[in-house]
Parts: sequence; structure tokens; C-alpha cells
Amino acid sequence: MLDALDPVPAVLHGPRLEVVAINRMGKILIDDFDAMPPAERNMVRWMFLDPKARAVYPDWAGIAAQMVAILRRAPGSAPLVAELSERAPEFAGFWADHQVFQHTHGTKRFHHDAVGEMVINYESLVPPSDPELSLIVYTAATGSPSEEKLRLLATKNRVAASTAVLTGPG
Repeated sequence: MLDALDPVPAVLHGPRLEVVAINRMGKILIDDFDAMPPAERNMVRWMFLDPKARAVYPDWAGIAAQMVAILRRAPGSAPLVAELSERAPEFAGFWADHQVFQHTHGTKRFHHDAVGEMVINYESLVPPSDPELSLIVYTAATGSPSEEKLRLLATKNRVAASTAVLTGPG
């Protein structure tokens, strides 16, 4: 299903924001979680331990606080909370705020080196067959500069992937 959504960026999360799956445009917009070791495929962990997160999200502090508040609702998050509390002082500060948030819909600013800043809407959908999961779909307002930038990223990266397949490595 994620591949069928392309060129719309999409991510499938588990209850602790673990990245279960991500499509091609999700990798381009956020990061290539498939290339990470399985234990590191978590949005909250990535947010606090990978410097790329601060580049992707111009409003990093607000998004980071939101992710911690989402994690607070998740059962079985104690090991991740312990790891991040020890390794990321900012995480511990957000955790101490005791905020709770349900990730349903909204707008986030993203930055991509190839196109600059984009304002992207997100919608969280819960698959009826597995209510523990959330499918996050990212779109830009029709006719907006952000929509054009997403389209440009999709086209540019599709051409680059096709060229790599045709020419092969090296």
C-alpha cells in the first residue's frame, strides 16, 4: 500500500513511533529508515540521536516535544525512554513536562537541501486490521509552492533512480 501511494510521502508507525515501513518519497522527505539497523528505526530515537532530524525539521524543538508526548501514550516504551533519557538531555527535559499528544493531523515545516523549506500537511490513519499502527500521509496544499517542491523532489529522485538502474554501479 505504501508503494502505491508514491509520490505521496508515507510512513507506517507502530505505537512507540517505530518505523515499520516507509515509502520512497517518505525516505526522501524524512530519512531512509530502511538503511538503518532495525533497532534504530524509531522516529523519537532518530529525532534526538541523529543530527539530520534538526536539519529536516526547522521547528525541531516543537516537533521533538510532540513526539515525546506521543511516546508518553505508548505502552511498553520504558526501555526507549530509559535509553533516550540517558543519551539525550533534551529528551529528559521534554519527558519531565508530562505532556500527552495524539498524532492525528496537522501541519509541519520540512527542509530538504534540494528544494528548501516546505509546509506539509500530515494525516494519521489507523488501519482497521491493526489499530496499533498509524499510517502517516504527507501532502502539500494544492497549488502551493510546497506542492511544487514535493513534485520536483519526486521527479528528480525518480530520474536519478532510473539513471542508476540503467548505468549500474560505478
